[in-house]
Amino acid sequence: MTAASAPLRVLIVDDEPPIRRFLRTGLTAQGYVTAEAETGKETLAALARGGIDLVVLDLGLPDMDGLDIIKTVREGGSALPIVVLSSRADEAGKVKALDLGADDYVTKPFGVEELLARVRAALRHRLQEQGERPVFKSGDLSVDLVRSGARKLMCSICASTFARCATRSRPIRNAPSISRRSRASGIGCG
Repeated sequence: MTAASAPLRVLIVDDEPPIRRFLRTGLTAQGYVTAEAETGKETLAALARGGIDLVVLDLGLPDMDGLDIIKTVREGGSALPIVVLSSRADEAGKVKALDLGADDYVTKPFGVEELLARVRAALRHRLQEQGERPVFKSGDLSVDLVRSGARKLMCSICASTFARCATRSRPIRNAPSISRRSRASGIGCG
């Protein structure tokens, strides 16, 4: 699989193993790849290694406050989406996290469907800020690049052929295929 079509990577940061397990199950069922951290130090190390597309962050970590992680990430110039997941329900705390740069805030206990919707929204907003459209449309065909996990799918498909295929009821002869093998080997349209 090429980097252009790789699944989105979510860093789950929580000091409670059952919460991390629950989040991992929900996110992987939706096609996300997850990494985990249970301390602030582990979180910052994972972020320094790169390859993370979004962070789900608990504020109550054993070695540092999650607010300090948000501040550090934003001061470093990163626009990485951060969805806070915390038992802190006071309005002032929520406002502070959002003002420091969190993209959203979900209080525990939470519903997994709501959290997944907020993750998708944060990813859509980030795509829009980068000048990309989160939903590609051509005729009756639309591909949601966030919901389907098909990030940058168009990098692997020749856009003009894709558009022609979308408007025809039968396949175009000699159209490039987008099999797993061709994506894995990096074959695509230039």
